[in-house]
Amino acid sequence: TKTTVYVSDIELWDRVDAVYSKFFGEHRPARAVVPTTKLHFGFQIEIEAVAALA
Repeated sequence: TKTTVYVSDIELWDRVDAVYSKFFGEHRPARAVVPTTKLHFGFQIEIEAVAALA
């Protein structure tokens, strides 16, 4: 499992990380963080996830 987190303002990172950690708990997939300027529809955060079913 791997996620890519796109964040429009890196100042939001502490809040994003807190929600992400609460959601995934002890099972934290590999993660890449990509600071960006604009996201679709004015969103501030976008998370892309890739997982394989066994």
